[in-house]
Amino acid sequence: MIIYIEDIKRDLGTQKSFCINDTVELSGEIGADKNTKATISANLKITNAGKFMLLTGQMSCTLNPVCCRCLENFELNLSIDITEEFRLKKQSAKEKRKPGETSTSNDDFFFEYSGSQIDISEALRQNILLNLPSRYLCDSACKGLCGSCGINKNLYACQCEKTD
Repeated sequence: MIIYIEDIKRDLGTQKSFCINDTVELSGEIGADKNTKATISANLKITNAGKFMLLTGQMSCTLNPVCCRCLENFELNLSIDITEEFRLKKQSAKEKRKPGETSTSNDDFFFEYSGSQIDISEALRQNILLNLPSRYLCDSACKGLCGSCGINKNLYACQCEKTD
């Protein structure tokens, strides 16, 4: 997701608003299944803040994880506030980083860009990951699976003997 900033680079305080409807790949991340993608819809604004470009706005995200109790897929909707800094990439050999990698110098966390475009994909992906629950539950009252026969107790009554 590339944002072109040529029109706001020169003047401090200038802004550019835009909307995004896309998918973000989450495969291989903690709690993500194979081929997990999040569908996002975002209303964002990028502002020339002088020493950096400031990305702000709101993003809604939908994904279909597996419930940790009943093992059924369900739809999870997240609403995320976005605030990220993008700083012009320094060309020194000491500070070379991979694209999208954050810096931890002086306790600052920011993304880098070069030229007249900013790739916001990694910033959005990291915001999604930071807002995911630690456990996926389809419902707080999910009964899960029977430990003996494996039946989904949300859908069927278990016929196993109850042990006390």
